[in-house]
Amino acid sequence: MRRTILILISLFALASASLAHKRNFTYTYDWFTADLFEREIELWWTQREGGHAEGLIEFEYGVTDRWTVSPYLIFERESGGEMELKGAKLEQRYRFGDFAVNQVLPAAYFEVKKEDGEEWEIELKAIASYVTPEGITISANLITEGHPDGSGPFKWEYAAGIAQPLYPWTLGVELFGDWTNGNHFYGPAIGFSPDAASKVTVTIGLPSSGGPARVRTLAQFRF
Repeated sequence: MRRTILILISLFALASASLAHKRNFTYTYDWFTADLFEREIELWWTQREGGHAEGLIEFEYGVTDRWTVSPYLIFERESGGEMELKGAKLEQRYRFGDFAVNQVLPAAYFEVKKEDGEEWEIELKAIASYVTPEGITISANLITEGHPDGSGPFKWEYAAGIAQPLYPWTLGVELFGDWTNGNHFYGPAIGFSPDAASKVTVTIGLPSSGGPARVRTLAQFRF
């Protein structure tokens, strides 16, 4: 009986790993990366106070089973304005070790970004995930971003979340913000996956100090 339970747990863990390129959160990154040669389109939309919005179009590609490269186009709309192309960025993620439940899973994130009228900017993330045998995922990110030319101080940020899969849904909670400016948000992260190749996730960020919420939607399409 015990052996049967261990086999079932192992099969569940492998299934979780194979499907885990689907994000559980919209601010927090997990340890998982795309499979070798896997391709995915991701559409991001972040709605902020006053009608300000940001849109991203991302193409994600698995260079190896551990290394994922993702170019983005950045769109922005000011309050009362129209959506405009503002720049581009290139993201790279690399995961260390092999998947296992009840174990800390580390990964690294590096991004370069260039927007119109702005200097080059880089962003670094230290990523850690932990997955239970029941499939609950806990992830945390330590983030820093700034201009490498020294034109300003680097900002320090964070994101963390916990999610429970209840197929086809994912139910979770996310915390994110920055220590530099003292902005902190928390709220539900809800995902829906109608099939093996797509998923939509929404996070509603409620500010800890009161005020308008911040809503981010992520749609993923694997092909």
